[in-house]
Amino acid sequence: MYVEIFLEFDAERKMGKIQYVINAIERNLERKISGSEIIVSPKIAPVA
Repeated sequence: MYVEIFLEFDAERKMGKIQYVINAIERNLERKISGSEIIVSPKIAPVA
């Protein structure tokens, strides 16, 4: 099973911190959904 999630992040947030969050989400979901491959794609929130 493949799951792709698009998450919006604050444009001011550093990519290193975003990647840390993405890795944690992917690991946690793959543990909970047996046989899955989770992909989290970051998107930047529009700047107001």
